[in-house]
Amino acid sequence: MYDQALNSLLQGRSNYSTFSLSWLAQLGDPTKSKVANTVAYSLHPGGPKGRFPTVAIQGFGIPAGSKKKEAGWEFLKWAMSMEMFRRMLVEKGYGSITRRSVIDSPEFKKQMTFNGYDVADLYLKTIELAATGYMKYRTVHVYPQVDKLIDKTIELVTSRQMSAKQAMDWAQTNAIAELKKAGVNL
Repeated sequence: MYDQALNSLLQGRSNYSTFSLSWLAQLGDPTKSKVANTVAYSLHPGGPKGRFPTVAIQGFGIPAGSKKKEAGWEFLKWAMSMEMFRRMLVEKGYGSITRRSVIDSPEFKKQMTFNGYDVADLYLKTIELAATGYMKYRTVHVYPQVDKLIDKTIELVTSRQMSAKQAMDWAQTNAIAELKKAGVNL
């Protein structure tokens, strides 16, 4: 489903996403995107209680029972090095960089400027905002049910089974029902 949603954005059939930096970067690539010259970027929208974007991360580790801890440590130092992140950015166009020294580089700013928007600056601001409430949304026990409704809503719109308004109304009605059923005070 994610590839269908991304393709819909790239083709200009849908016009809003808060999903992923890797998606957003593709929208600004004129070799892939029909909307590269019209796409706009901004911070994740805020609500009455504030702005709380989330940032997904991955982590590396060396298992406690590893018989080659030293080799694992050498691999981690190499994989997470400034040189490797710079190469991922410059040679492969990878934008989800986690080293501040590379994020602050002129190459990152150049790579992350799309249609005149400084996405590098938005990226840093998002990381800073997420540090105040990262994963906060997952503390709501009914999140998985509501998340599935959002996924289904996107599917209904991109497959043209419903208009965006119909799908959003359907999602809102069902999300409120799920929240109430779970005992969430609205």
